[in-house]
Amino acid sequence: MEFSSSKMKNLTFKQRVIDFSNFLQSLNDMGAVSYVQI
Repeated sequence: MEFSSSKMKNLTFKQRVIDFSNFLQSLNDMGAVSYVQI
């Protein structure tokens, strides 16, 4: 039970990273990355 729960959490984290990458790509397409750059 705990293993499957941890596995699901891992998947969610991976999805978050992918979503964040897509978000950054969208910003890049709008030319806003230089404004948001850290």
